[in-house]
Formats: sequence, C-alpha cells, structure tokens
Amino acid sequence: MTAAGRVAYGPVTAGDVPGLFDANFHHGRAHPLAHGRTDELPYVKNQERLTFARVGVTDPRSLADYLAHDGYRGLAAALKLEPAAIVESVTASGLRGRAARHSRRIKWKTVLGAAATKSTSSATPMRAIRAHFPTAW
Repeated sequence: MTAAGRVAYGPVTAGDVPGLFDANFHHGRAHPLAHGRTDELPYVKNQERLTFARVGVTDPRSLADYLAHDGYRGLAAALKLEPAAIVESVTASGLRGRAARHSRRIKWKTVLGAAATKSTSSATPMRAIRAHFPTAW
C-alpha cells in the first residue's frame, strides 16, 4: 500500500524484483512494469472485490485494521437475529458456497434443527455460520 493507494505491477518475474526495489515500487514509484493504481485498472474497476478487497490495504495481523474496514460486519448482523432468521437471511441472500443453493438450504435447516435439539453443543452451528459469513471472521 502506498500513499496513493495500491499500485499494480506486472507481469513480474524473479529477475524483475531487484529493479522494482531499486525503483522504490513499494512507494508507488515509476517502473516499466507499473500499471497505475490497482483500483483504477478497467479490469479491476468494474469488479466487486470480495476475497482480495483488503489485501494490501490492511495489516492482516491487526484486529484494529480489520474492524476499521468492516470486519465482523456479518457476525454483528447475525448476532442481532434469532437463529431461524439467520437461516432465512442466508438462504434468501443467494450467498455462494461450495454446494448448490438447494443443498445449502437443507444444510442450514438441518443445522438449525440440530442446534434446537442440542443446545449445549455449538460446534456444528458455528461451523455453518463461519462458512456463510466469511467476512465475520
């Protein structure tokens, strides 16, 4: 991350690395492989970045950075709901996952039923919440 934001470089080979450091790329300085600000590149500009939205923006070891960039937002929203409302919210949202939508709906309802019958064990419901609210962790 530079003072101007994230700056894109590439394609980069191992042989390019010394030259990038000599050019102070980590401060966003000019280099033949520089493409400009990452968020201004046409390919990136039109994307909704989820997985890599905070890469290069926050310190991955800093809880303060995570919270300052909406970390735990999903968990905070879920904690305001009753379990059945969480399941309804997730199944209605169309969140993508490893399973088909129908299978996910069944899994969530199964987890909800398991939570109701085994209120002393939260391992299965917590695993399901983590899977469907990834930005909450």
